[in-house]
Amino acid sequence: MWYNEHMHTKDASAIAVVHSLPTGKSHVSYSELANWYECSFRHKLMNIDRIEVDSHPSQYTVFGSAIHAGCEVFLRTGNMDMSAAPTYLDENWGEDLEEYRLSVIGTKQEFPEKAHWQVLAVDMLADIPEFMNTTFPGWRYVAAEQRLDESIDGHPDVRFKGFIDGILLVPDKKGRDRHWIIDFKTASWGWPAAKKGDFKVQMQLRLYKHFWAKKMGLTLKDVRTGFVLIKRDAKNGKRCELVQVSAGEETTKRSLVIIDNMVNATRRGIALKNRDNCRFCDYYETEHCP
Repeated sequence: MWYNEHMHTKDASAIAVVHSLPTGKSHVSYSELANWYECSFRHKLMNIDRIEVDSHPSQYTVFGSAIHAGCEVFLRTGNMDMSAAPTYLDENWGEDLEEYRLSVIGTKQEFPEKAHWQVLAVDMLADIPEFMNTTFPGWRYVAAEQRLDESIDGHPDVRFKGFIDGILLVPDKKGRDRHWIIDFKTASWGWPAAKKGDFKVQMQLRLYKHFWAKKMGLTLKDVRTGFVLIKRDAKNGKRCELVQVSAGEETTKRSLVIIDNMVNATRRGIALKNRDNCRFCDYYETEHCP
């Protein structure tokens, strides 16, 4: 039997927090949903069984967060602080990451040192202001890192949580303000066509759009969405690209059905292996998923 999140025990001095999902939480996020969508058995191992596997720290993850930090400052202030990303790297370049970097020197996995990433971050962020002003003429700031914590239809005890990188107001050709939800992504040369059209990738912005529109009392037509790709290996002046995502009634409904399926399946203990996604899985050919 499952209970709501804030139920009290009979002992008034203690509060028992009993979550509504087998994951030990009362919410789902896009990243967890995407994990389940790719392979519900991997989701079980990671989010329900909480089995950890050996993994090394990723410079790309830390670097991506540094770029996001710079973009957030720009959205909030309208000015690009070139020190934001290098400072973030200084503060978050942990010993474990540096030790791993040194351990792979001379191998195919060799990574540059922190200073390289700091210079690259400045080059990439320098392209952002002109790109944003050209792509979203007349844009006005609404929010950055906007928190979503919204109820899910059909599951009153489960919420959808997430953070939207940026929300803008942009006048359309007729001068009417439209909300734009954008998500910044770092990439090497960009995304291939297959990834741009991948339903799982697009589902992130479709869900953000649905829940933001619901939160603000907007229609889907009032909100537009897109990924802003910031490319590591492109030339200066050509590092940014907008990948628009269509999020109408049908595709949004399909995304919401996937959330419903995930909640129902995890509650029923259903977790099936998707052999098509084994290649890069950390559990592949381990004792947990032979």
